[in-house]
Amino acid sequence: MILPSKHIDPRRALITVGGEILDQIGRGASISSLWSRMQTKRKAQSEGSLTYDWFVLAIDLLYAMGAVELSDGMIKPIAK
Repeated sequence: MILPSKHIDPRRALITVGGEILDQIGRGASISSLWSRMQTKRKAQSEGSLTYDWFVLAIDLLYAMGAVELSDGMIKPIAK
């Protein structure tokens, strides 16, 4: 689920989706704008659909890893 495996396609693994989310965040973005960007990107690259629950799980993983924070309703990357 987190990493690609025999049953999870590498493009669907949470770590991959999390990386795509980090690419789309920039300096900060709302959940709704991030969701729109991810849907647009995936459709343009024919990577398959991404469900909202999988998108939220990827954001949860990024938060648990300390890669993003929630501030004033915006998801922001944490620079280390």
